[in-house]
Amino acid sequence: MMKIASWNVNGIRAILRKDQWKPFLDIVEADIICLQETKAEAPNRPDQANALDQEGRVITLEFQDFYLVNVYTPNSQNELKRLTYRHKTWDPAFRRYLLHLEQHKPVLFCGDLNVAHKPIDLARPKENERSPGFTQEEREGLNALLDSGYDDSFRLFCEEPNQYSWWSYRANARAKNVGWRIDYVCTSQRIRDKIKTAEIHQDVFGSDHCPVSITLKRTLKL
Repeated sequence: MMKIASWNVNGIRAILRKDQWKPFLDIVEADIICLQETKAEAPNRPDQANALDQEGRVITLEFQDFYLVNVYTPNSQNELKRLTYRHKTWDPAFRRYLLHLEQHKPVLFCGDLNVAHKPIDLARPKENERSPGFTQEEREGLNALLDSGYDDSFRLFCEEPNQYSWWSYRANARAKNVGWRIDYVCTSQRIRDKIKTAEIHQDVFGSDHCPVSITLKRTLKL
């Protein structure tokens, strides 16, 4: 089997300082790990990079049988200041990019997508209808992506509520499980039969997010 895990660590140095890296490795036991918000110092970017490239939000790995895309989707921010950019520019561009890769090989993409897909995916949907991460526009963007031939892998195996991957640091939200599911591993429908299971690892701490993962039958080649 092959296990792929994704975790928004909200600062890799903080995870190391809190001694949470080894527990993460021991609990999740992943073959491939994708991280977001490492907040580590990046090398200088080429002067010719366009506006999307400058944000450094996508890393793509090509394997023999598939592509793996690690993504940290832009947050719409307070007062929805980046919602138009997110809805009109980022989401369509990311979708086009994945479909371009899909022409060659099946694509798996994972990361912090900064959107709760459906009301079941956050604890208080009615109170958050126009909050960043649960606007109609953001949800439409994810719908369009999934409708293009991808599965939200976790929901292939679990339709239960109260399954979250992010909790505010405020008001003891994690202990109360007042959270959002905004971290995903999504997979090409072409390889649906090769997915054994998908998990949310709520027993891993150190960040305001917890890791998510999928386990594949070892029929895909690295």
